[in-house]
Amino acid sequence: MASLSIPALRCGGPANLPRSQVLRSGPFTLLFEQGELRRIRLGDREVIRRIYLTVRGPDWSTIPGEISQLQVDAQADHFSAVFLMTCKQGEVDFTWTVAMTGGPEGNIRVEAKGKAGAAFATNRVGICVLHPLHECAGMPALVRGMDDEAREGRFPDLINPNQPFLAFKEVAHVVEKEWLGLVRFEGETFEMEDQRNWSDGSFKTYCPPQDEPKPRRIEAGWETLQSATLMLLNPESKPVEDLMAALPPSVSVPVLVPDTDLGKPVPGFGFGMASHGQGLDPLDVARLKSLSPFHMRADFRLAQPGWREDILRAAAQAGELSVPIEAALVVPENGEAVLAEFAEAWEASGAEAVRWLVFSENRDATTDAAMHAARTHLAPLDPLAAFARGSKGDFVFLNRNRPAPQPGISLAYGLCPQVHLSDNRTLVESLEGQAWTLRTVASVWPRSNAIATPITLKRSPFSIALKERPQAAPGSPAASKWRTQVDTRQFSLFGAGWTMGSLKRMALEGANSATYYETTGLLGVLAGRSLPADLLKSSGFDFSIDPGWVYPLFHVFADFAEFVGGTAYGVKSDSRLRFDGVLLHAGNKATVLVANLEETAGSVRLKELGRIGGLRRLNETNVMDAMENPEAYRGKPFEACAGDEEGWEIPMKPFEYLRIDLAAG
Repeated sequence: MASLSIPALRCGGPANLPRSQVLRSGPFTLLFEQGELRRIRLGDREVIRRIYLTVRGPDWSTIPGEISQLQVDAQADHFSAVFLMTCKQGEVDFTWTVAMTGGPEGNIRVEAKGKAGAAFATNRVGICVLHPLHECAGMPALVRGMDDEAREGRFPDLINPNQPFLAFKEVAHVVEKEWLGLVRFEGETFEMEDQRNWSDGSFKTYCPPQDEPKPRRIEAGWETLQSATLMLLNPESKPVEDLMAALPPSVSVPVLVPDTDLGKPVPGFGFGMASHGQGLDPLDVARLKSLSPFHMRADFRLAQPGWREDILRAAAQAGELSVPIEAALVVPENGEAVLAEFAEAWEASGAEAVRWLVFSENRDATTDAAMHAARTHLAPLDPLAAFARGSKGDFVFLNRNRPAPQPGISLAYGLCPQVHLSDNRTLVESLEGQAWTLRTVASVWPRSNAIATPITLKRSPFSIALKERPQAAPGSPAASKWRTQVDTRQFSLFGAGWTMGSLKRMALEGANSATYYETTGLLGVLAGRSLPADLLKSSGFDFSIDPGWVYPLFHVFADFAEFVGGTAYGVKSDSRLRFDGVLLHAGNKATVLVANLEETAGSVRLKELGRIGGLRRLNETNVMDAMENPEAYRGKPFEACAGDEEGWEIPMKPFEYLRIDLAAG
């Protein structure tokens, strides 16, 4: 049988492992990571999430940068880092000369001089600063405009569909009692967007402004000089030493405590129909059914040929899984005739729908006309099937095209954590963004259910296909572009922990339903025993998937499946971006699921849980067994866990996932 390396088991391969160095700047701690400054903190409080340089193509693709001539000087209370970053891809040829410094007084400065080595079209060339959600959302801000006037503002609480701050040179907010963190920008006109629209976990300050014509063409030799400087300010001019003395000591062992004040129902979940087009093996069917899915999603683009065959495939596979279909229909303009044909073919197939997702072919969000036509033709097929409208892709398209509330109509949108950036920390931070999309729906449309569909690590093949207009038949090169959407973290412990964090947000923030990944294949929850070798390999990674494997995230769904219909409670964490957890309760059983979302080992202390019955680990030492023989893994006795009145201290390996069952009574 095939096997995976430790880096692959942890997070899909060494390319996904960050190369970090801890730096200090007076009271600040931060990470220098591959040419960027990350997680700038005062004690345990995050002040800035990220400072980085970007070059974007005319299609908004991010051009990767290669670091050279790097020199880092890290001292006890200050640092410096200088390097070149070269961004080359296609016609793009751009080099940044970068100097990053942090002084003992807490001033952190990033200065970058950029020069184009060739002429190319671009949508953005500049410094970006990400502001954290937990510390900033809903909080006051002081913004200095390009006219040099300071104005009071506020970071949005609910997700703002438009830019909250335009054309400014400084932004400041409270970071510790009487202390302000101020970021000053030079060299360009900057503005801020609410990245939660794309489920990112941040507000982003960037340049140039979005209302400038795009793409713009820059000529060879074009230069820019930009800077961003973080400063600590005190209205009484107190020395920074006073702030440092007042900061609480860092937590050596993070504490996780359940929040049992308010529980939420654990929602049902489903999976997408596999993009590879192959059928299901009987053992795969049995394993998928063991997860108790509520539905299988199938996509039908009615302006393209092949949807009749897709109905038959979906009906057959949903029948094998004994679940109804979440049918996503992309309706063309003037689609009455094709909707009538679809309804006739659907009824003839014997397929059963749990939900109709109605989208418009050439619009960002569902039009009233498409919704009316779909209800007219599809409602008679099954009076119990629900209807939903919204965005074919990101939440932003629903948020910017807010429909009037309609009785009985749910709101649907997809979630993908790497619209802008693709590293592990960005994916973890996106879990906060997922929660905010659900909070915004609950506030703007309080009587409408939220349907998160699909939730994928990379853009779903459905979303990618909608950007093109090929008349693709199954098996053609265009139809097989799903391979470009494979992320090796799908097969890793990181993927399991991220999935747990996402399911937690779906439960605690009131999602009515969630659809994840696909049933089988490289985008699935398990490999697929009937699949040929060429469908279990991709040019994007250097290993092979065994057809008999389930992926680590399979076990997360299996754990949640035992509690669907029960109650989920939050788990507060002293280190919430590293250790995440959720408490699940149903009947006479309860469990706590905990994930280490980072690349280093560490311990957590669980408190206020009563008595632990035992725990089951999923880590690099046993995950291959859990993938090859999931039934045996899940049937093994739980490990005993010793604790005392202070709680239970549990060591965790990198990216480890735990299930901790609580003793009855």
